[in-house]
Amino acid sequence: MSQQNNNSSSTSSSPLNTQPSSSSFNKDEVEQQISKWKNKLKTFICPISQQLMTDPVMIPETGQTYDRKLIEQWLQRQNTCPTTGIKLKSKLLTPNYFAKSAINENIEKFIKKVIKNIKMWCSDVNLIDICSELVEESLDLIKNNVNFKIYQKELCELKFNILLNELNEDKLFDNYMKIANDLTDLEFKLIKLKELKNKLKSDKYLQKYYYELLSLLIELKNVDNNFLKETFTKYCKLNKLNNNLIEKVLYYIKTDEVKLDFLIILFNESDYNRNNLLQKLLNINIEKNKNKFIPFFKKLFKEINLNNIDLHNLVEFIKNYKNDLQNELIIIYKELYKKGNNIKYLEAIYDLNNKNKDIENQLLNEYLKLNLMDKYFNLFIKTNENKLDSFNLMLLKLLQNQNNEGI
Repeated sequence: MSQQNNNSSSTSSSPLNTQPSSSSFNKDEVEQQISKWKNKLKTFICPISQQLMTDPVMIPETGQTYDRKLIEQWLQRQNTCPTTGIKLKSKLLTPNYFAKSAINENIEKFIKKVIKNIKMWCSDVNLIDICSELVEESLDLIKNNVNFKIYQKELCELKFNILLNELNEDKLFDNYMKIANDLTDLEFKLIKLKELKNKLKSDKYLQKYYYELLSLLIELKNVDNNFLKETFTKYCKLNKLNNNLIEKVLYYIKTDEVKLDFLIILFNESDYNRNNLLQKLLNINIEKNKNKFIPFFKKLFKEINLNNIDLHNLVEFIKNYKNDLQNELIIIYKELYKKGNNIKYLEAIYDLNNKNKDIENQLLNEYLKLNLMDKYFNLFIKTNENKLDSFNLMLLKLLQNQNNEGI
């Protein structure tokens, strides 16, 4: 087998122009030529599987060669040679190094011919299907053989370039996924996925495109945040979001500042469930991002359903921003008061809005109902001190003292 590093001329990674043109090759002659190449490989087909051998071993008694895995399975059931039928005295197998070397050498010659000729044949619209099938067969031929890893990328590039001539979006994207799933070179997958973008027109496949692009960017790691953000924005605009992918993207982002940016995009560019969005917001630290957080929370709060939220947890999250989120806190405290009539929530509302006479009167009435006279007198005196003359004020304070002393 010839050395792999001497094949630079046949494995050039330069871009291939595969724009199909009118027929310039005779299809029958091309098929005959391919058939001749394949016939040379048939010499090394395993008699049991009728497939090209990958690990040839020989039965010394008969001189017959088989693929190791298949002949071992055969000999577990019987002790004869599959081809000659001769009964074997021993089940000993020996590696056929000559056959293995010859197989690899012929595979390499076959692959080189495929690569060289497909670069020409791809220009012919009538040969696109033949080229695609031949590349597929070639990839299948070398997929488990580490000796030919250097050819895999070039064959994949050829297949991608053939693929880009497909006008049907269904076939275009499905074929891309079939190729991409076999690739381990993520950078190469990214390059080819971006090339696919210009061929996609419908929202259905653009959404699939951005889904795959986001998934790939997360796999790559160390991706520029701006590019990830731009891709995420375009994905969100198409809606029909995949929750698992959203979770992966947010998990991938390590800083709370950037995570907040992505939540804002999710809010602005999609109809993503607002309560779920709030739940994600509650899990990040927003102390250093107050300027972004406050306006975002105000918008989000208008669209959430308070009936399906842990309001106590929400209060704890935003209470440090009561000066900026006063109205939102009042609404939350009103909901809490409505659910349990706990007077502490009415007091919290009054603390936030002590100029509201309705809340003040409601609170005074609650103090009377609950016989909380000390609190009643404190609030009444505090709010009416400027309106009472000195005599009435003194009288009220006296009553308050008597109440405290239990008289």
